[in-house]
Amino acid sequence: MTNEDLNRSELKPDQIAYLLRSGEFTAEELAESVATGTRGGAWPDLHASQEARGLPIDQIVTRLRATIGVRLVAYIGGVGTTSAVAAWAEARDVPDADKVTRLRTAFHALGILLERWDPVTIESWFKGMNPDLGDESPARVIREAAPDGANEVLIAARSAMIN
Repeated sequence: MTNEDLNRSELKPDQIAYLLRSGEFTAEELAESVATGTRGGAWPDLHASQEARGLPIDQIVTRLRATIGVRLVAYIGGVGTTSAVAAWAEARDVPDADKVTRLRTAFHALGILLERWDPVTIESWFKGMNPDLGDESPARVIREAAPDGANEVLIAARSAMIN
């Protein structure tokens, strides 16, 4: 990636370094997306990744709730009531660190899927059995996997966009 490419991108060099270290993107994917200025390749996922990492949790919960519904957000967040989700969305309460990681993972997957699908289809994807996840639903994998172990859901979301 050249300095000229970096200047044309919306990314700062430290953001690019972080994304490369995270293993989510190859150098080739980032370089191609930045060099062409397109949102193809890694770019839609890159935008989703940036938002999932950068937005405050109340905004993430609000967007998840608006797209996939309050009950599904509560399920993913590991709470039994929708009032907890409302409190998170209104910044009256903050979920614990594990729940935040799970919600950010769900939001990242949502961002990937929104590139091509409508909210109803995305909600169904989160609820439905997924062969890429051992026939478990993405929502269940996010909820029950170790917080950092739910990245296979992101792979499944990327796969859904290819197929």
